[in-house]
Amino acid sequence: MILGAILINNRTLYNINEFLLPEHFYEPLHGKIYKSINLIISKGISATVISLKNMLGNEPSFEEIGRVDYLAKLTTLALSIVNANEYGKIVYDLALRRYLIEIAEKIATNAYSSTLADTAISQIETAESQLYDLGQEEL
Repeated sequence: MILGAILINNRTLYNINEFLLPEHFYEPLHGKIYKSINLIISKGISATVISLKNMLGNEPSFEEIGRVDYLAKLTTLALSIVNANEYGKIVYDLALRRYLIEIAEKIATNAYSSTLADTAISQIETAESQLYDLGQEEL
């Protein structure tokens, strides 16, 4: 897992934080962990299991999964640091696919529920705009 790779070697973060954001993680807790790692490192502190435990504190979702034990498990599941950038790109790509599905669902919902005053052309223009905006999310 990419989070474990970052905890093992904090320099791994510099290869992926240019394109990978906390909201790109499917699991919200992983996004919070990633955001916390970024914050810790930006303060010049080493991101470790202990510093993360202190940062996440009483986060309910963190407590539910076992706190330090979960963070330790992330480090044991860590990817090779060499592969971390590629895995970051996979996480990013999957996030874009989820956003694409959301847009497609909105397009279908609007097409089924719109009135005649909301023309098909205006719906197409809205869809094009949303897809264009998503397409600007490049690595």
